[in-house]
Amino acid sequence: SQKVAKAVEGINLIPGIEPNIAERLVAIGLVSADAFEGVSSSDLLDAGFSEEEATNVLAKVQNYLESNA
Repeated sequence: SQKVAKAVEGINLIPGIEPNIAERLVAIGLVSADAFEGVSSSDLLDAGFSEEEATNVLAKVQNYLESNA
């Protein structure tokens, strides 16, 4: 849908997040860097991400937020 496409576009502003990961993040409501506020790696693990994916995603989001603060 167009809404999902827009959301994936928002998450794609974060450098280094692979398209398939972006789609999975959008599916659980993480549609932008700001949406990650209060999200921990255990939240991502609960949503079916691997430990490596969760750590990776959170590090990239953190870097993005810091460089755009």
